[in-house]
Amino acid sequence: MNSRVSQERGFTILELVAVVAVSSALALMGLPLVKDYQQSYSTAGVSQRLAETLASARERAVSMGESVYICGSADGAHCSEDAWTQGWLVYQSAQRKLPGDEVPVEEIIEHFNHTADDYRLTVLDESLASVSDIRFDARGFNGAQQRVVAVMCGANTNVELDAVMVERTGRVRVGKNQFDQSAVNSAKQDIEKHFDCNQA
Repeated sequence: MNSRVSQERGFTILELVAVVAVSSALALMGLPLVKDYQQSYSTAGVSQRLAETLASARERAVSMGESVYICGSADGAHCSEDAWTQGWLVYQSAQRKLPGDEVPVEEIIEHFNHTADDYRLTVLDESLASVSDIRFDARGFNGAQQRVVAVMCGANTNVELDAVMVERTGRVRVGKNQFDQSAVNSAKQDIEKHFDCNQA
């Protein structure tokens, strides 16, 4: 009876080194793509949260019959004109709070705090002037009576990553469908012509 000789063998050291080298090279080439994806994902999450906050504030203004304000706030107690990146504060009041004013605890509805430095958030009106707060009146209309756009800029780039738009009617747009996406992209293109993220 003839015995069979096994043809199986393991990998040589040279083959293993070659596989590790190729895998490392591919991983290094893909690293920038992963970082871009992470930044886009993080920014998309914040813009979606802002859009949800705005929509909820609008609904509350209508249901309660009193203005609701959303302002940039780092500490959750004071409105600040340049604090949108650190977070925002939602409050309901018959009186608007100026930047630096303390918002009474009983008027505060929500505070969103964000400490990452992977983006910058700027809120602009139609003349591209910085906006310190957004107000929905008792009918749910945008109190500014003009389009307001919240623009997300990458921390180290001049390209707007995302935007949330509040129309004069109070409608909040983030590009969930083709019509909204077209409107948001159009607003972003207008902003890109005249607004530099590096100067924000």
